[in-house]
Amino acid sequence: MSESEPIRILCMEDDPGAARLVQKTLDRAGYAVDIARNGREGLDMHDAGAYALLLVDQSMPVFEGLEVLRRLSSRESTVPVVMITGHGDEHLAVEAMKLGARDYIVKDVTGGFLELLPTVVRRVLQQQQLMEEKQQAEAALKESEERLDSIIKSVPDIIYRIDAQGCINFISDGVIPYGYLPRDLLGRNLLELVHPDDRVKAARRINERRTVKRDSGDLELRFLVGSSGPIASESEPIFLFRAQGLYRTEQTNARIFIGSQGIAKDITNRKRAEAEREKLVNELQNALAQVKTLTGLIPICASCKKIRDDKGYWNQIENYLRDHSDAQFSHG
Repeated sequence: MSESEPIRILCMEDDPGAARLVQKTLDRAGYAVDIARNGREGLDMHDAGAYALLLVDQSMPVFEGLEVLRRLSSRESTVPVVMITGHGDEHLAVEAMKLGARDYIVKDVTGGFLELLPTVVRRVLQQQQLMEEKQQAEAALKESEERLDSIIKSVPDIIYRIDAQGCINFISDGVIPYGYLPRDLLGRNLLELVHPDDRVKAARRINERRTVKRDSGDLELRFLVGSSGPIASESEPIFLFRAQGLYRTEQTNARIFIGSQGIAKDITNRKRAEAEREKLVNELQNALAQVKTLTGLIPICASCKKIRDDKGYWNQIENYLRDHSDAQFSHG
């Protein structure tokens, strides 16, 4: 429905005079009102039309107001209903509310209820709008949570969140290969899972989160059980901000540390690759250290063919080359 079109309301009223007064009153308030002369006709019009609100009189032929509410409920109708009852029928109004009516109006003989009618209609429509917006927000949130949960389950890394005391309030399925189930870790202190030799640096990093915005680098840790390989963790703090005057504080936008969140990944392969690289580098350095080379000018006597070494002695050319290179001679 476009913004230029008036909101459509269906009034189920068998009294033509009362129906006409309701129609005129709501027309002046900017609504478009259709009239149904009995409950059956009203239900048929409800099924065929797109109404934002129903006004249902209790005393009608074919189907009275309460029966209309019951049949609307069986149809799983979401259109809000305002019940119109006669004076002294307040107990019927209560029953109507139990059957799903949003509000009720007592129809007095003087017509005073007509002054109240636009206010009641506007309030119910506003409530309906808020309810629909809430449902849409809840549906969007559920979809977002399901999508996020699917993403988290597909990530092999460990996604976690801890409170200000270091206790786990969320951890992903990435912890399962380490011998834990996420549900069994909720409420436990993170340090309980860390190898004793790594707890000091883990506790130091947790305390740093209170003031430092992000990690300066990965923190390498080992778990107590499960995979013996190390993990690397990177985290960031979670803060609440309070404005001036709240919680009796004089600070403006004071930060309240409430925990940390982060991601940890298995770095066993990375550490193995680093060790292999280090090994290869060492082997290469050792090989280079064993290489014998000849460089620069070599003094050779033109007569005896001997070579003078760094100490000034003359050596046979075969001996000199053997000591300063890997060259070999086939015969003397």
